[in-house]
Amino acid sequence: MQLILLVVMLFIFGNFAYVLCWALVPKLYGVSLQQVVDMGKNSSGPLVQAALFFQGFSHVCIFLFPALIFAYLCHPRPAFYLGLKKPAKILHAFWVLIIVAGAIPVFMGLLALMQHIHLGKWADDMQQRIDDVQGPFLTITNIQQFLSVLFVMAILPALGEEMLFRGIMLRFARKRSSNMLFPLIITALIFALIHFSIYGFVSIFLAGLILGLIYYLTGSLWYSILFHFLNNGVQVYLEYLGHTNTHMKAVLESNTLPAYIPIVGILLLALGFWGLYQSRSTLPPGWQNDFSPDETDALFEDGGNRL
Repeated sequence: MQLILLVVMLFIFGNFAYVLCWALVPKLYGVSLQQVVDMGKNSSGPLVQAALFFQGFSHVCIFLFPALIFAYLCHPRPAFYLGLKKPAKILHAFWVLIIVAGAIPVFMGLLALMQHIHLGKWADDMQQRIDDVQGPFLTITNIQQFLSVLFVMAILPALGEEMLFRGIMLRFARKRSSNMLFPLIITALIFALIHFSIYGFVSIFLAGLILGLIYYLTGSLWYSILFHFLNNGVQVYLEYLGHTNTHMKAVLESNTLPAYIPIVGILLLALGFWGLYQSRSTLPPGWQNDFSPDETDALFEDGGNRL
């Protein structure tokens, strides 16, 4: 029933975002939502601003609001339910930074490798469509644009996607599994699928696994939010550098990396997870249950009056 409720909420909020943007975008930016949906790589001006607004507003409605409202309806302590607990160890932040430093070159290497694998015209067309839509508002030429894109592409996804996928869906999957392997894989798979990136699928799937492991080993969703924000934020910053630095632009456009960079990334990933495991404060047994036994008993005190 909880899963059905969540799916219904996602459907309702997703349609609400689309309808509201259909009405707001023309009034705010002077372009239609259909123009935003059909925008190409050479789009600029109000159309790009409208696309950024649509992206941010949709993300809030599809990920952030449903996760917060669902947690509020399901538990008297929504933040606790979502895993937004005070980090047990500040040292974990250091190891998460090491993991980020290793993950980014690995993701870039995987993406470059996938670009050299021809999956067919349908895959090329789909990827090209994604690039045409995202490309214009990743053309960052000043600090104001950088901050706007950082907010939409890094801060909002870090909050909304982590609450939904790791805070809620990982909990659902763990209820149906005797160990953490299946929940980590299934949530990472869904996480990769909803990004609709054919050639980026492997790197996004790996990112989903890393995010789930960070949450499990630290016991706090704040650390997976930190990783998600830094990973996306660094990519936005690299795009910004790519339009202000000719060397970085050449690297980004070439879709190639020296072999030693992903190798160093793998070593840093291994080091980061080794440190995180050694200092772990894992999610406690039974964390996936909506209530602890004591909380369940408390609900039925006084003949069930608390219900």
